[in-house]
Amino acid sequence: MTAERLRQTLDALGLDRVRAVGGSIGNLWVLRLAQAHPARVERLVLLGAGPLTSDTGVPPFIRLLRTPLGELITVVPENRRMLGRQLGALGHATGGDAGQIPKAFIDWHLAMSRETDWARHERDTVRAIVGRHGYLPGLVLTDAEIAGIEQPTLMVYGTADPIGSIASWRRFTGRLPQGELEVVEGGGHLVWYSDPGRVGARVAQYLTG
Repeated sequence: MTAERLRQTLDALGLDRVRAVGGSIGNLWVLRLAQAHPARVERLVLLGAGPLTSDTGVPPFIRLLRTPLGELITVVPENRRMLGRQLGALGHATGGDAGQIPKAFIDWHLAMSRETDWARHERDTVRAIVGRHGYLPGLVLTDAEIAGIEQPTLMVYGTADPIGSIASWRRFTGRLPQGELEVVEGGGHLVWYSDPGRVGARVAQYLTG
């Protein structure tokens, strides 16, 4: 379904072939697009980890979000302390120093939480893909599906990202016919914020290569 939505979006934009970038669960969506419509995708960049293989479990906060308590979380106004704890669980500090989440991101995220239904939509997404015992069947890629994605694919993973491990993502990129893994020491789940200069330059180089 997601691959078809993305294909329809490409059609609406008049784009025959793209170089796609995903982040977190967005990694899965661009991989599914490449799998379902290989002629439409030239190469891929995956930023941070995501629910891509059976090796990766559901993060504790995501499990919590699908429970009845998660509904309460979506209606409680988010504040800096709450957001700081969430980012800390994703491997990020929030003080604004080099390698940390900048204050501008904090301000933007809090405004988004106050002015939109972001939290409710986030919970709806979680409930659509996570069951009582983990990700729903058919969500993550099988080994055969991974091996069938032939487009050049770069994954950028921070060592502080709690989803998976360097070893698990080396296995994953090793299964891809043209997979590469770039490791950012100390980088969190939003790895492009942890080292924006390095990550931005590497992604730009890969997409134009």
